[in-house]
Amino acid sequence: NGINRNQTIEEFARRQIRTRRLISRHNATMAFHGSDLANFFSIMRRGLDTRFVRKGEGLFGDGIYLSCTPEVALNYVGWGNTWNHSTLGSRIGCLSVNQVVDHPEVLYGKRPSDEEKLPEEYLLVNNNDHVRVRYLFVYAEQENRFRSVQKLLLVLLLCTIIIFVFSSVIGVNVRWQVRRLVKLFAL
Repeated sequence: NGINRNQTIEEFARRQIRTRRLISRHNATMAFHGSDLANFFSIMRRGLDTRFVRKGEGLFGDGIYLSCTPEVALNYVGWGNTWNHSTLGSRIGCLSVNQVVDHPEVLYGKRPSDEEKLPEEYLLVNNNDHVRVRYLFVYAEQENRFRSVQKLLLVLLLCTIIIFVFSSVIGVNVRWQVRRLVKLFAL
C-alpha cells in the first residue's frame, strides 16, 4: 500500500506518545475489538487504524468499532485454521483489549447525547490517537467431545451391522463374531 516500514514504525511510536498524553488529560476506558484473524498481524504492527476501515460500510458511521463487553466483540472474531497437530486446536480467533481515550469525539452507545443511535455496548472511534492496543487474547475453538463420541458409536454400530449381515449371508457363526468384536473394542 506504499507505506514505508520505517515510516510506519516512527508513525506508530509518535501515535503511542500522543495517545499517552491524551489519556493523561482525558482518562481512558478499556474496550474490546474483534476482527478477522488475518487482520491481527497488521493490528499488532500498526495498532487499530482508521485507514483500513472500509468506508461507508459501518452501520453507525465510519470508524473503529469496539465494545465494552468481550461477548459483543467475540461476535466479530473471524476464526482461522491453525497448523496440523496444533496444541491450540484446529481453529483460533483473536480479540484485542484496547485503551480508548475518554474524549468527546469518541461515540459511546450509552450516552444519550450522541446523535447516532449506537447500541449501548458499542464505542465508535474515528481518530487513531484515541485508541491503543494493549493486549491480545487468543481463543481456541474447542472441539465438541460429545460429537466425537457420537461418531465413534455410529462407526461401531455400522461395523456391527455389517458383521451381522455378512455373517448371515456367508453362514458364519454370529455369536463367535460378536465375542470377537467385544474383545477387539474391549467392551
